[in-house]
Formats: sequence, C-alpha cells, structure tokens
Amino acid sequence: MISAFGVVMRKIRTNTGDSLRTCATKLGITATFLSAMEVGRKSIPNYYPEKIKELYALTDEEYIDLLIQTEKNDKKPGCSERIEGLLILKKQKKILRESYEKKNTQLNDITKFID
Repeated sequence: MISAFGVVMRKIRTNTGDSLRTCATKLGITATFLSAMEVGRKSIPNYYPEKIKELYALTDEEYIDLLIQTEKNDKKPGCSERIEGLLILKKQKKILRESYEKKNTQLNDITKFID
C-alpha cells in the first residue's frame, strides 16, 4: 500500500515524467530504497524533502505538502503539532500567492489602460 509520502512523490514523478529509477538516481539512492520509502517500509531521512524540493524545483506549497506527508509517515512525537503548523503555513502561503496574483492582474489591467 502506498504511503502519504509515496502519493506526493509519485505525483512529482508523474508531473516531471521521471520513472522511479530516474528519480532514485537523481536522489543518489537505489530504486529499491525509494520504493520502500514510498510504500512506508523505510523511514524518510530528514534531509530528503529539501533535496527533493531542490531537484524538482517544487513550489513552496508543494514543498509544504511533502513535509506534511513526511510527518504523517514518520509519526514521531509532536508530529500532530508540526502538521498543524505546516497546514497554517500552507494556508498563509496560499493567501499571499493569491494576493500577489490579484495585484499583478490589477497592474496589468492598469498598464493596458495606459497603453
């Protein structure tokens, strides 16, 4: 059965067209180890989410999703509080992004009017 982390990783791989083997090679691990992390047989090393973010140029929201799913997989003490904090951060990030996009749209409309 695929883990929460595995769902996010497969989505990333699907979006980029990478196979399990290609993704594993990029991460410097074996395909077997990546598969084991995706199905929850192996725990996810702490530095992997950051490494995945850099390799796949994840947005902040995608990265936060990856962190949330990693927390859900690990179930270490305090994970509920960390997940709650990450969900708040994700919501705030979404609000900021939408505000920025709205402002840019308004600026574009003004520019079109001036031109």
